[in-house]
Amino acid sequence: MYDDNDDSKEQLLDTIAKQQSLINALEDDMSARLSVLEQDNQACPVGYLSKKRAKQEHGTGLSEEILSDVMQHEQVATKTYATTHYHTAYKESEVPPAIHAYIAECVQVTKTQCEHPSRPGKRFRHKKN
Repeated sequence: MYDDNDDSKEQLLDTIAKQQSLINALEDDMSARLSVLEQDNQACPVGYLSKKRAKQEHGTGLSEEILSDVMQHEQVATKTYATTHYHTAYKESEVPPAIHAYIAECVQVTKTQCEHPSRPGKRFRHKKN
């Protein structure tokens, strides 16, 4: 025989299964949204280069200290952005001309060392062409 109690158990199990499916879909949606937010928060602003990327793409072997000096001396536009700490990004279109201008002002003092007038007595490793 078929029992009313069995019907209510099946309905209850069906309801629980539907709710669990909905919960799983909501969790997936929340995870996707969180991922997008994390990427947006860590991304360097459009049109700017992080210090690391500026050094990799345009640094021509310059140290981080010299690259920072170049950006300050040539007054390259900067923008602050946040990840877990605040970072500075350089305006992408201004990085290569700034580096070229800075290097052009440098004096080759040895075969492998240059010196910039803004840093008298402080040499850095670079060989001008």
